[in-house]
Amino acid sequence: MNPFDLHGPEFLFFYFVLSGVVILAVIWIRDWMESGPTPQVDLDDPYFFAYVRGGMTEVYRAAIIVLIDRGWLIATGDIVSRRDDIEPKPEQPAVEQEVLAYFNAPHAAYEALQHCDLRAAASAYELHALELDLIPDERCKRLRTFLFGIAACGLVGMSLVKIAVALSRGRTNILFLIVLTVIAQIVLWQIALLGPTAKGKALLRDIRTLFSDLKSRRPFLRPGAGTKEIAWLVSVFGVLSLPDGAFPDVKALFPKSSSQINIGGGSGVSCGAATSCGSASSCGGGGGCGGGCGGGCGGCGS
Repeated sequence: MNPFDLHGPEFLFFYFVLSGVVILAVIWIRDWMESGPTPQVDLDDPYFFAYVRGGMTEVYRAAIIVLIDRGWLIATGDIVSRRDDIEPKPEQPAVEQEVLAYFNAPHAAYEALQHCDLRAAASAYELHALELDLIPDERCKRLRTFLFGIAACGLVGMSLVKIAVALSRGRTNILFLIVLTVIAQIVLWQIALLGPTAKGKALLRDIRTLFSDLKSRRPFLRPGAGTKEIAWLVSVFGVLSLPDGAFPDVKALFPKSSSQINIGGGSGVSCGAATSCGSASSCGGGGGCGGGCGGGCGGCGS
């Protein structure tokens, strides 16, 4: 049967199913192109995993929460300021130094990323992630764009043909098809072009498994303790993983509009001092621990 002869509701269902099949095919092809052994990554900087997960936006959010929990930053609603007796220290991660320097005067947290100079931290994380194939390099981006172009042109082309057929037959009820086409393109764009590579996603799955116990203990975490548990929780699972009520109002600090801001060439669509693998396991992995995480958290037993 010619799909273009289907009536409106029937064709919409057909197009919906077809879009789903195309999107699943794009996911499979992208993962196949980017697949490979999961690299070993030392568990010495939670911010790095926040970067792989969501770029410098997530690193920035993680740093804000960690410094607030440590008591070095003070949050009042969406306004954040640095405590008077706190100064950035050279041994701190670059992102913490820049965030502390920026909040020397009170600023809205969600606006600060537009003005806070995080290029030094971003370039270091980006270089390391690119070396490990955790985020797409230029070649990978071109392949993703090519894959997106083929899939998008196919779906848009089918919609245009159906619209032309419908108009030629005097039917003008094409609004739902246009809306469905736009939605399919948005989903396809996010699936095909954004996010870490297949190796990056595998690494994130491994690290989330390692810290699954920490996530389950969220209700028992207490603010102001200054432990590395908060750093790993927000870096690996995001700032929304914080338990409600006990910690700063994350939604006030980082409203939805700020999620569109991203710098530093991350994978884009949250930790303080370095921690040892041993301390990471005490935070949420449990069991023995080796020197890195990857390939089933190779070396990091859970």
